[in-house]
Amino acid sequence: MLKLAFIFALIVVLLGRRWNLGYVLLLASALLGVLFRLPALEVLKQTWIAVIDLKTLRLVAAVLLITSLGELLQEVESMQRLINSLQELVTDPRLVLAIIPALIGLLPMPGGAMMSAPMIQEIGTQLELSPERKTYLNYWFRHVWEYVFPLYPALILMSGMLDIPLSRLVLAQAPLTVGAIVAGAVVGLRGIEKPEKPQPAVGGAQRWHSLRTLALSIWPIALVIALSLGFGLELALSLVVAIVLAAVVHRMSPRTLGGLLRRSLSPGTALLLFSIMIFKQIVLASGAADAMSATFRAWGIAPLVTATAVPFVMGLFTGLTISMVGIGFPLLLPFISGSEVYLNYAVLAFGAGFIGVLLSPMHLCLALTREYFHTEWVPLYRLLLPSTAVVGVAAAVAWFIA
Repeated sequence: MLKLAFIFALIVVLLGRRWNLGYVLLLASALLGVLFRLPALEVLKQTWIAVIDLKTLRLVAAVLLITSLGELLQEVESMQRLINSLQELVTDPRLVLAIIPALIGLLPMPGGAMMSAPMIQEIGTQLELSPERKTYLNYWFRHVWEYVFPLYPALILMSGMLDIPLSRLVLAQAPLTVGAIVAGAVVGLRGIEKPEKPQPAVGGAQRWHSLRTLALSIWPIALVIALSLGFGLELALSLVVAIVLAAVVHRMSPRTLGGLLRRSLSPGTALLLFSIMIFKQIVLASGAADAMSATFRAWGIAPLVTATAVPFVMGLFTGLTISMVGIGFPLLLPFISGSEVYLNYAVLAFGAGFIGVLLSPMHLCLALTREYFHTEWVPLYRLLLPSTAVVGVAAAVAWFIA
């Protein structure tokens, strides 16, 4: 247990010093091999097994292609047109405050909350909202889909790591998204007065034009979801189909598409994903996870406590969902092995870990949004803490019913 605690602490310290997570996990994997007396050749063998594993290759391909789709949608300004059409269709600005960041949340990207921040600033100022209320609304609703939306890399990683079908995972974690939306409405929208002069409703012809623009802006994302979850097509293939069709529809030249793909296919992202899967493989091969499980049982610590505490701490210290899953979940595999019996523990672990991510000052969206709206930490946490408590209750409900 002391060996694992040392490696755990080292990971946190190195991440705090801004080391690259991919390199940190490779170092942690090597240290695991040394401390648990795994022969060097065995470490190399397990590393190779992880790298060439079909699940790993599918994961890397899917995440890189998701980034490519996001770049493409930004290139053709789909999200901006979507938001403009939404503002024409929804006359109550209070609803727009929630819907705009939620729509931006359909496009996974680091610091994505900054895309909606200027619009929340404008509407929030009209409604005379405080800086912390604007920060909260922009930040919170940006992340309500991360528990279930199949294009988020951490969810894909969790599905592959635990061998749980993505569709089943989405269904099991649905109560968390419901809880997040309820929390956002109660904490963030309650008490905001409707403006005396609401935005006038658009006419019939303009409404159909706005609906058409809305549909044309979001169809590539809807297509990926339909192909992968509805028809069971491999996620990476679904993304390829959506990217090619979107490029054709928007008449993007092969040269432009090629440049976009080169920019988005990040070697750093690939390294991170390979490192996470190598770390998981070494944890299993070294017996580290089983050792931790046996120690906790000997100490009388309930699996429920372990399954919530480990991911919560990793989420709080790193501020990254993919780090929380990639570092914390391999250690929890004895508790969340992916069978029907343990799915509830997996959902609870993700919920606890994501609460840590949402509360982490190192979360990029939180740091950038707080800076943009010039918000103090204490009043902001007065809104975040009760909201995450609601998500915690939803995670407990999911634990009972999953």
